[in-house]
Amino acid sequence: MQVEVIVGGIPSSCRGGNCSFEYLAEITPVILSISPNQGQGGTEVLIRGSGFGDNPSAVVALIGSADCAITTFNSSTIFCTASSHPAGSYIATVHVEGAGFARNSEDVHCFTYLLDITSISPTSGGIAGGTLLNVNGSGFFEFRPTHASILGGVSTTLPWFRSTMGVPNFEAHRPLNVCPSTEHLSKQFTDFLKCFFASRGLYSQRNGRTDGQLEEEDCIICSHGGICEEASYIWIIINAFFPFRVVIGRTPCYITRATVDHLECVVSAFSPEATINNVTVSVFDQVAILQDAFSTDIKLSPIIFSTTESGPVTGNSTLLLTGNRFFTLSSNHSDANVTIGFTECNVTSANETHIECLTLPHRPGSREILVSTSNGVAVLESALETQSLFPNYEYKLFVDIAELPPGSVVGGAKIDITGGIFVKGKTEVFFGDRRANILHIESDYMTVSVPSSVSTRKLHLNIIEGMYGGVV
Repeated sequence: MQVEVIVGGIPSSCRGGNCSFEYLAEITPVILSISPNQGQGGTEVLIRGSGFGDNPSAVVALIGSADCAITTFNSSTIFCTASSHPAGSYIATVHVEGAGFARNSEDVHCFTYLLDITSISPTSGGIAGGTLLNVNGSGFFEFRPTHASILGGVSTTLPWFRSTMGVPNFEAHRPLNVCPSTEHLSKQFTDFLKCFFASRGLYSQRNGRTDGQLEEEDCIICSHGGICEEASYIWIIINAFFPFRVVIGRTPCYITRATVDHLECVVSAFSPEATINNVTVSVFDQVAILQDAFSTDIKLSPIIFSTTESGPVTGNSTLLLTGNRFFTLSSNHSDANVTIGFTECNVTSANETHIECLTLPHRPGSREILVSTSNGVAVLESALETQSLFPNYEYKLFVDIAELPPGSVVGGAKIDITGGIFVKGKTEVFFGDRRANILHIESDYMTVSVPSSVSTRKLHLNIIEGMYGGVV
């Protein structure tokens, strides 16, 4: 077969006069069988075949993309030790220097790495989650998110926390040289990620199509809406559909990082009642279960006795939480994290029984207060009776008017209003049902001209903050 080199569309000439390459079946290495065909890192694998040569340094054995370290060798037999590797079925290959890759005698010879859990720690946690669970075993998928929220000093992703991250390298999550069953599952996940990020405008597109030639309407999961409507739930989506999952009982444990033999995940909330749960890890189509391994109890959760109930939408208001077990005596008190809904509350002081934080601006409405420390996520003292785990905080839209004197029935009086978070074009002022003319507006100050009135009676002042949809 002639070898041709083309540079910039221009074919080259063969200067030496012989630029041909010959494929020869008689020098092609052949794999006849592998044994065993399943195991874990450290398993000794026997590869039988022919044409392996007589120089062990010229031979490389691979299972998937991982080396299988050769221990014993001759021209027809290779004994090698399988490296640690994510669970799944992968093709066994042999490369002989000077000859190339071995072919399979008949079917593709696959080795299946098995999934296993050997231990976890800790073995118990509070009912509201937040516990960082360490799981040891083999066959885990290597997983390192670019960035995740920081909760109680732990890099994590709880279902009530939004997080930001760089767009992952989709192909890096796909194992090399996988056998058909694993390849199918891996491609499903890769296509899902491309679909999700394309629909959120976070994945590069060419002429309206993604690099993977998927159109948004082909992305069935995303086009159905629901949780896909919020791009800020990215990490929760990935944990839900990634082919590597940890579940405690029926509750997800959100993976923060993992190597082949160790993973860390953050336990999410359980019911208020104490439970004993199985820990389940799945990688592609394999499942490993550690029976009755993790228990939950409200006695292990930090407890909230009372909290500030409301504050202004402008923020910068002190939120005080009193309780118990926020920290242990030896723990780092700087690990406290408080959010109201999805908005951080900046912690200013914290100890075993008190946490104070300053609120940030937020739209009006009631939101759950979530407190996390190194002891876990705090719950209400009354959680067992009320079945409600967390307290609420209400953001209220307040305004101040220095003076509101009587005015002409035909309007025209000027009034200064402060407070709120006023937005030009999105803030309206009404006297009764009549709109006032806004003469000047800043984020915390505006001047309005009073409208005319159809009666001489007093009218209530209503301010509609369009940005938030609140009325005062």
